[in-house]
Order: sequence, then structure tokens, then C-alpha cells
Amino acid sequence: MRDVEWDNIQEGDHLDYLPLPSKQERNPTPRRYMVYQLIEGRVQAMRPLKNHHDDGTLFSQNEIVVISKNSDRWTYVSVKGKIVATGGFIVTRAADGHANPEYQKCPTDLERSLKPSRKSTEPV
Repeated sequence: MRDVEWDNIQEGDHLDYLPLPSKQERNPTPRRYMVYQLIEGRVQAMRPLKNHHDDGTLFSQNEIVVISKNSDRWTYVSVKGKIVATGGFIVTRAADGHANPEYQKCPTDLERSLKPSRKSTEPV
């Protein structure tokens, strides 16, 4: 996965994971996971393993992964159309007479997930 793809991951996207070869699976096939949450700069994704019905109740087994950094073993698969703003904005400081403009990058969803939520900072 490229760095720009890691920065643009959103909930609902799909990621493919290529496991290491093993004795049981010499040529492993990619496993597809769906991103369901971004928390504290980590990507949480899941994939269904199996389902079974029992007297009107559906039981599901899922595999959940928590990805903390970009890796070549992961491939980004976009499943929804979206417009990505990869730029930033120019800021000029009045203190220096607007002579030195500075570029500030727009925060990504992963960067936003690092900020504490308002609920956790409000007094009880």
C-alpha cells in the first residue's frame, strides 16, 4: 500500500491482506477485510469467516484485525466513489506582514481519529 492510500483510508473501504506462505498454503490468496472503524490512528477491519443458523438465530464468526501502520502486505481497494482532497491551505501570518506564507496539510481521517473525542474531555 502506498503512503497516500494509507492516509486516505475511510470506514467502509476494503483492504486486501496477503499472508506469508506456509507449508499448508504455499501460494496464499489475498484475504479481503472491510474497514469498520478508525480509532487512535489505527485501522480496525474485519472479514466474515462463517455463518450458521440455529432456530431463527444467525451466528457469525468474524476475524478482526487492528492495523497500526502501513505495510506492503496490505493493498488498498476503494469500494466507494469519493473525492479526495489531498492538498492543504496557505496561511499567512500578520506578524510578519504576510511576507512568509506557510503551507498546512489538511488532516486525514486517521489523523482526526488521534484527537480525543469531545465526550471524553467533558466533565461528568
